[in-house]
Amino acid sequence: MKIAGKTVSCGIFTFSCMNLPSDISRDSNNSFFAMISPIGGDSSVTTVVSLMDPIVDMVEKWKNGKLVVTPHFPKGRLISVQVIPLIADQLASNKALGYASHSADCYCSMCTCTLDQVERLDMTAWVYRTSDAVRTQAAAWQAETINSKRDALFSQTGIRVLLFIDYYTATMFGTQSSGFFMFDQSAVVDAMELDNAEFTRRIDKELGFLHFEQANLQEEPSQARRFRCTNASVLTVDSTDSSNDSEFLPDADDGDSNSSESGTDDLVDAPNTHWRWGRREPVKPTFDAAGIAQLRQGISEIIAPSWFERPPSNIGEAKHGKLKATMWFNLVAKCMPLILLEIWSTNSNARELDLLSNLHHLVAAGNLICSFTASDETSDEYVALFTAYRESLQKLWPNSGSVPNHHYAMHLGKLMKRWGPLILLSEFPFERHIGQAEKIKSNHHYREWDYAMLRKLCHKGRLAAKLESDNQLQITDVKGETLARILQSNSCTQSTLDTGHSFTAKELNAAKQMLPDNLYNLIGQYLIERGEPVRHAAHYPHPLDAVVLPMHATPHNYIQQHGRQFSVRKMHEGNSLVRFRHRQGMGHGFIQEIWHLELQATGRTFIIIEPLEAVAENQDPFTGFPGFECRLAYDRDTQERYVIEPQQLIYHLVARRRPTGTFGIEKKTLIMCSLNQGRVPE
Repeated sequence: MKIAGKTVSCGIFTFSCMNLPSDISRDSNNSFFAMISPIGGDSSVTTVVSLMDPIVDMVEKWKNGKLVVTPHFPKGRLISVQVIPLIADQLASNKALGYASHSADCYCSMCTCTLDQVERLDMTAWVYRTSDAVRTQAAAWQAETINSKRDALFSQTGIRVLLFIDYYTATMFGTQSSGFFMFDQSAVVDAMELDNAEFTRRIDKELGFLHFEQANLQEEPSQARRFRCTNASVLTVDSTDSSNDSEFLPDADDGDSNSSESGTDDLVDAPNTHWRWGRREPVKPTFDAAGIAQLRQGISEIIAPSWFERPPSNIGEAKHGKLKATMWFNLVAKCMPLILLEIWSTNSNARELDLLSNLHHLVAAGNLICSFTASDETSDEYVALFTAYRESLQKLWPNSGSVPNHHYAMHLGKLMKRWGPLILLSEFPFERHIGQAEKIKSNHHYREWDYAMLRKLCHKGRLAAKLESDNQLQITDVKGETLARILQSNSCTQSTLDTGHSFTAKELNAAKQMLPDNLYNLIGQYLIERGEPVRHAAHYPHPLDAVVLPMHATPHNYIQQHGRQFSVRKMHEGNSLVRFRHRQGMGHGFIQEIWHLELQATGRTFIIIEPLEAVAENQDPFTGFPGFECRLAYDRDTQERYVIEPQQLIYHLVARRRPTGTFGIEKKTLIMCSLNQGRVPE
């Protein structure tokens, strides 16, 4: 969304404790907001390094450990602190770590490929940077005092002043964000050139190279409008605007660059590449007006849970504003497979089949890189899929060259092997701190914004920590909501790993009802099959040690599990469509009822599922595209019911209903796509 008027920029530096579970380590009460860079002009490389040096020096003193006295360790406990890794988007990471930007000839921080080699796909031919070589090159640059010679070194190596932390590997300290993968998307940007010219231009500018947004503040608004945080044990550095930083972005088109200060004269000649600053040769639109209408109609028909950030149904129109990275991911990985397979697979057009294969490779690679689980095998599979995606790009659009984003994404497999699931090291949770900061009232005192934001963020973190540690402290608002719950709802992260579920006291004390006979018998049968012998309440007389299944239970419409709300179908169809475990294996279905009862002085919750019958694999077209993670089921009531408990729920699904005749199946069907992403083991 366009921000009019004068703007200024700032950046946030945050430390998070990586020893904590990933779902709480980014909370404000577990984060240390080290500083906010001065608000005003853009932060140059020199400014960023100067701000980071004292922080790194402070942490360096804790490298070998210090004795810290705590209530549980009155004699002291040896605590060691190290800064690893640095989490930021690609441009902020390169600026903080001393590498050149994507417009430099030596743009990559992990290998020596140059811009004119961006189309190379054989990774075995790439020459990878080594930590020792990078340190040597950075030291040589820093030791040189003549600007012209520094320029020459920078042009040759793409490396300048470096963070000198002796225990980190220079080439692997920063984590290339999986965020710019969601989605760089030539299959959308190039293949989906929309009918709105301004929107297309803006999307190509946004996704044609790295997602890099400056931290924007209006000069005199009532509050900060928008600015970005990136993140290090974790140091977080903001992706402040680098467009005027001549030390970072040597470019022939930058008429304002000051070579006397930063020295970039030797870099003004751009290499022979297909692009420069995101400009790419236009391609023929893949979708016409009818195709765009089909896509919009498909998006509007999708059944999704309430927490799912649905792409706008008017996609392609400028009035819906800029889409967040999560929406791009949901559009490409979760919505498009439900729509485009039907359109492209039913035609005999060879190009559309190639487009479908291209999309499949991209979505499959994206699902792997954005998964909450990782292994060496999935890392290798990701590289193979993304390489196949880029090969198909070159065939489908031979006149539209690759951009650095494509090259950066090739390295994600190697980073996955080192760090594990990259989604756990993405900068998106830290950007939510910015969402809190931008709501802080400024009263037009923009020169005091940095201090006010830092102070308020720290206050919130300390208050959340106090409420978490003191169970006796209860503060409620006029609506009866506790302060702890209000802070949790605005938390920078929401746990999706907690398998427990709970009801409020009001819900537990709700009036009980008699279970219908069919459900009572179904629950009893379920318990017996699990090896829990229970007796029917009407089967008198009962032995003294018998476990009798109560005939009365409390009905509920909602239940919290895995950090998400699951509901019965009559309340919210999207929240009721789930993947679950049962005795026969895995299944999909709708939650019809939720009952809570007391059994042997223990509360038990039983969920009644209406299962969906899967279409045979030889009739399911998604069988040939496993990377979409979609399945086809008949959209009808089988009259069968399963009983499960909350721990057997896996996750929500998104789905789209299709009429009779779709894919040649003479029955109504439902296309389903999982939203689990490896969060819950299956």
